[in-house]
Amino acid sequence: MIQQSIFKAMEDSIASTKKSVHSSFEYKLMKIQQDGVLDQICQAHFPESLQASRVFHCCIFDYLSVTLQCNFIHFLRLHYISDQDQQPPSLTTDERNMEVNRLLGWAVSRLKHYYERKQFTKGSKSNCSILDADIAAARTEYLGKMRILHHEAVADQTYMKLYYDNSTQIINNGGLTLISVKYFPFGYELLRTIRQSFSENDLKRNGNQSVVMAFNTLVKTKSIRAVFDACDDTVETLLDEKSKDTLFQELVRKVFHARINETIKKYKEVHFGRQSKKGDGGTTFRGVLR
Repeated sequence: MIQQSIFKAMEDSIASTKKSVHSSFEYKLMKIQQDGVLDQICQAHFPESLQASRVFHCCIFDYLSVTLQCNFIHFLRLHYISDQDQQPPSLTTDERNMEVNRLLGWAVSRLKHYYERKQFTKGSKSNCSILDADIAAARTEYLGKMRILHHEAVADQTYMKLYYDNSTQIINNGGLTLISVKYFPFGYELLRTIRQSFSENDLKRNGNQSVVMAFNTLVKTKSIRAVFDACDDTVETLLDEKSKDTLFQELVRKVFHARINETIKKYKEVHFGRQSKKGDGGTTFRGVLR
């Protein structure tokens, strides 16, 4: 009972935004003493000879409050650290836009160039099949609707204000592929899921398997495909379902590997090699992953 009361006082004082005496932890402790909670504890667990001593009551209460407060603060710190490990750092809107334009834009560009050639082989050289030119043309057209060119972006005030991040504007001389407004929700959802499924902490815990585990989690996330299909509903397309599935899977795979490569690169710079901040120049990154 006394523990619950003191913990409640701590929680109330932490949650309170008021900077008054009545919201302080000390005031709430005084109220616990006055409400008779401490008297009930002493009557239940101590002999009558000690129950009448107010000094004894104060000693017991001070001991409990200090001990519980220390434990409570320790618990909060552990909870904060654990929560920080699980949650990826939040990004600004400009940073989120940059990820979508740089990573998803790159994936769209690579796939579009791939299908523009219209001649593709699969399998071994002895048993190869060529992708139908009409299917390749349809996939190319679909990917073309996912992008927006630089000269189109600068002419659109809404796009410039809400989607065209500053850093990409600086480096883009017209050759970078930008994502159209209709497919930005897909980019947001895809990259948000990737950030949540893979981090430096996953590398520490699971090594090389963290990549496989993160990708398996990603492909099972139905919300990504749902957002992709919702974006697709606003675009007129003659693309068949098989081609749509192929493009979706390829885009997810390319963006995933491009995004986690940045995380792995930062992890290697901090923990391994000559420039390691930990000074462990004799340990190889591949050796730790194994």
